[in-house]
Amino acid sequence: MVCTLKRFIPFLLTLQFSITNIPLPHSFKTHLTRQFHNPDVTSFDSKSQVLDSIKRLGAANIEQLAGRTGLARTTLREHLALLERDGLVRRRHKRSGPGRPALQYRLTRYGEERFPSEERELLGELIRFLQNEGKQQLLEAFFESFWNKRAARACELMQAAAETQ
Repeated sequence: MVCTLKRFIPFLLTLQFSITNIPLPHSFKTHLTRQFHNPDVTSFDSKSQVLDSIKRLGAANIEQLAGRTGLARTTLREHLALLERDGLVRRRHKRSGPGRPALQYRLTRYGEERFPSEERELLGELIRFLQNEGKQQLLEAFFESFWNKRAARACELMQAAAETQ
């Protein structure tokens, strides 16, 4: 059990620093990497910092990433080009007034997969709770509404695609 928990120490410390928005000192990162490094759990390399920052911000530009990671803008551009090449991020131009549009970076679906999610378990637990509380009709109404909205949106998209052809 201790060995298993030891693997997660770097992840938990990085998470704590991320939540409080305190940058993790480089010397501390190096120490943790040497002491506890496990590539399956987390990595302290700068590309991972970029991915983590984009995940937390939803979308980010170079200025935001430089502020969060402390990396130079040229380093960020190189990392983002590699991450884009590897299919982990995508960029889009975002116009915010006159002049050159800014580049915004987002995670791709493949990039999102690098961050485990507990949503499925949470949803399952919520469904079981509502069923145990006798709210089966509420659940059925929710899912009927959910699927009707998705079907309507799919019809809108197909109709728009047909009109453009």
